[in-house]
Amino acid sequence: MAAELVLNDGSQARFALALRRLRDEAGFNAKTIDVIAAENHMSRSTLYAAMRGARIPTVPVLAALVRAWGGDQVEWLIGRTETEAEIEGLRLQAHLPADQEQSGPEEKQRTEHRSTTRRGIEMVQNILQDHGDLKLSEISEPLPEDRMVKPWWRRA
Repeated sequence: MAAELVLNDGSQARFALALRRLRDEAGFNAKTIDVIAAENHMSRSTLYAAMRGARIPTVPVLAALVRAWGGDQVEWLIGRTETEAEIEGLRLQAHLPADQEQSGPEEKQRTEHRSTTRRGIEMVQNILQDHGDLKLSEISEPLPEDRMVKPWWRRA
């Protein structure tokens, strides 16, 4: 029986749906949550929480799921970082006084987005240096916004 999706946060729900798509695309021979939990010494409830969208999975949890289902670890870690940034931005915006609800100029937003993405890439590079099996040369700076393809976690 599939875990019920938590819909209290759009970003978390989108991330969970994307994880479910990855699992489904892995096919009938995909490892089960039980197998992933046993192989990685993680609790099943932690893995199921990520699949339900109850919370954004930690880096080790996400890496275990993505590795088991044949996903691109770098892409998923960047997606996780961006999703966290989006959730944090919404949280901060909810606490702004009414007269400050308007966001800054578009250029400032683009700069902050690029900065967040760059920090995410640096974090992924550090993780992969210590734990990953991908080549750092495979990771590059993001394209300018006008040339970017909409990432999987932003697709409807």
